[in-house]
Amino acid sequence: METTTKWAVNTLIISAGVLLASGLLVWIGVYALVGFHQLFGYALIVSLWALAFAASRSGVFMGVVVGAVSWGLLVLALGWSQRYILPGDSHWIIQALHLAISMASVAWGRVLLAAMRKRRDAGLGAAA
Repeated sequence: METTTKWAVNTLIISAGVLLASGLLVWIGVYALVGFHQLFGYALIVSLWALAFAASRSGVFMGVVVGAVSWGLLVLALGWSQRYILPGDSHWIIQALHLAISMASVAWGRVLLAAMRKRRDAGLGAAA
């Protein structure tokens, strides 16, 4: 499970960086990057879910695992539907919300990783 965890953490962090940069460019009008941005959004969510899977296998409290998986679903739902929510001059509110919710996925990943390490250090679960 250690390889999965390392892959997932690295992918989560790299995806978040690429998403911040490409999201900023899309926000200022470089709409040709939307597909690229979505691809890295999927990578972010898949890596979060891979961490959640590893955490569940390590014996992390299921509420935390379900929270992270649910958060990923929220990010996907908002990403897919944001163009239809609050169109016009106020759309920046949805864009900012999308940014905050998406980047909170990294925080969820860190929570999962910390929980796995805590279990490992206590001798209760698989290595993180």
